[in-house]
Amino acid sequence: MHNTINMNYTSEELKEILLDNDYPASNKKLLESVIKQLQNLTPEGKAAFELWCDTRNLPDFDIEGVTVDYMKTYHQANDIAVILAYDGLVRNPKSAYLLKKPVIKHP
Repeated sequence: MHNTINMNYTSEELKEILLDNDYPASNKKLLESVIKQLQNLTPEGKAAFELWCDTRNLPDFDIEGVTVDYMKTYHQANDIAVILAYDGLVRNPKSAYLLKKPVIKHP
């Protein structure tokens, strides 16, 4: 794990990262919301985002049964959504039950 986290992306750089990863340019509210969330990550979330930016690898986690595979399978989460979910679970592991409510798996 990094001792210092160099999360000094500007809003514009974060926007470019999102656009490069299939976030729709037409949905400005979504872009602004995700940028704000990325700017307010926990140290663990920042480390996960940095790792992903450098390597495109996601953190290996299992918080109350929620994993990367679970998020991708049952929530069709893209990598950035997985990082944001991980960040939220780090903040409040008990919120995992919200992600584990019955969900319809889309084919």
